[in-house]
Amino acid sequence: MEEEKDDNQLWQQLKERMRGYPDEELISVLKKRKHYRPEAAKLATEEAIRRGLIHSEQDLFSPKFETPPLKFSFFPYIDNETTRVRVIKSLSRSLMITGIIPIIWGVMKFPLQKYLEGASLLGLGLIWTGIAWLVMTRRERRFLSPLLVIALLSAIYAVRILLTFQYLRPMDILVPAVVYLIVFYALFYIRALLKKTADPGR
Repeated sequence: MEEEKDDNQLWQQLKERMRGYPDEELISVLKKRKHYRPEAAKLATEEAIRRGLIHSEQDLFSPKFETPPLKFSFFPYIDNETTRVRVIKSLSRSLMITGIIPIIWGVMKFPLQKYLEGASLLGLGLIWTGIAWLVMTRRERRFLSPLLVIALLSAIYAVRILLTFQYLRPMDILVPAVVYLIVFYALFYIRALLKKTADPGR
C-alpha cells in the first residue's frame, strides 16, 4: 500500500514537472519516448498536444521524433522515475549492509584490548550506515561525498592490514578488491542516477 502511494506521488510530480518544461525539453522527451514507460510517454504526448506542438500521436512517427539509439554506459541511466528510485534504494540498502563489516570488525578489537581502533571502526561503521540511510530516504547527492571519504579511508586501512600479512593468498586480495569495487561502483552509480533525477519520466 505504501509503495502504491509512493508511485502515485511520483506520477503526480511527473505530470506537474512536464507542465513546467519548455517546448524544447518536451520535444526531447518525445524523441526518447521508447525509453520511457508507456504512461510517461502518454503524459508527454498529451502535454505536447495541449500546447499545439503536435496535432495527434500520428505526428510522432515523423522523422523529427525518431528515437535515437541508446549508447553504452558504465552507469546506464534508468528512464522510468519509479524504477530509478527503487534502484537507488536497493543500492543504498546494499551500502548499509556493508557497514556491518567495520562494525563487527570493531567489536572484535575490544577483546584484544585495541579499544581506540575498535571504537574508530565501530563509529565509522555506524556513521556509514546512517549516511547510507539518508541517501536512501532523501536521495540527495550531498550525502555521497562523506561516503566516498569513508570508503577511501577504509580502503587505506584494508591495504595496511593486508601489508601486515606475511603470506598473502590470491583470495586475500581478491575478496576485498571485489567488495571495494562494488562499493565504489554503487556510490558512483547512485551519483549518476541522482544527477538528473529531476528529468521527466526518468
